Amino acid sequence: MFRYKVTGLSFFFLGAACATAPQAVEKADIVNPYEYFAFDRPSRIEIAQNLTIRSASLDQNPTVLSASSNNDASMDAHERAVQRETTDSDRLRNKALSTGGHSYYVPAQNSFDQDGWAVEGARLRHVESGLLCPSGLALGDEGRTFGLERVTEFSDDGRDVGCQYRAADNGDLIVAYASYWPDVELEAHAAAAAQSIMTNYAVESQVTLPVVDLQAEDADADMAALINGIEEPLAGGFEIGAVNGVPYRTSLWIVKTHGWHVKLRATYASADQSSELLSAIHFMASHLSVRAKNLAEPITAGAEV
Repeated sequence: MFRYKVTGLSFFFLGAACATAPQAVEKADIVNPYEYFAFDRPSRIEIAQNLTIRSASLDQNPTVLSASSNNDASMDAHERAVQRETTDSDRLRNKALSTGGHSYYVPAQNSFDQDGWAVEGARLRHVESGLLCPSGLALGDEGRTFGLERVTEFSDDGRDVGCQYRAADNGDLIVAYASYWPDVELEAHAAAAAQSIMTNYAVESQVTLPVVDLQAEDADADMAALINGIEEPLAGGFEIGAVNGVPYRTSLWIVKTHGWHVKLRATYASADQSSELLSAIHFMASHLSVRAKNLAEPITAGAEV
């Protein structure tokens, strides 16, 4: 569990004092890069380091504001993935995407068997990117729980993927993505994602979001190598009006690491600070897991072998 205190506008979190070794992937040709970074749920990040929270907003970033916001099919597919379901029919089966790739529902974590993914206890790992998808997200046992509902491969090459979580109580969504787009600039992706949000929602205003940073103070050599020089993310929230009479927000966190764009999109009630913080923490964890894998085992821009 995290403990926190408020100092001005900053929150400080302390992780558990001991690290637990992750389960090894039982494939001889896959290197497990997580000997120094292991977690199963964001409420149990098993590292003895300080986490700090700061604020970020896209409308305060002149680089993003000046970037081209022309969308391509891949970015549009991401945005369609976070729209609320209109029927229950697609929940009952896997489906092919019209733009390429597939969407897989995950009825049970240990029954998921798709090329390019590994089952590690209570989480899935995307082999090429290193993106980790726990079976559930929650801030402690009493917090709202978001269950892993669907894994999507947006392209046939398996280098553009997402893990979708849905809240059991009302269907709110959290979606984490890893996309190997080495030639796409971070600011251009953020501008395109923001433009998609403003096209698909009646945006009333932009708001600041929490961004979680992991500090490298007193870190061991492996952890310091992971944290030092870590890439700077962009983030911004959008007030989208009322859903069933409740003010709602949809939010975006995005970073580029080793050619991979790691992104998280979440839609939740504007007053739901717990889900917003949970989303920020899971984005940080996703960034770290993709960065860790690609520091240890980078991929190339060519075709898959």
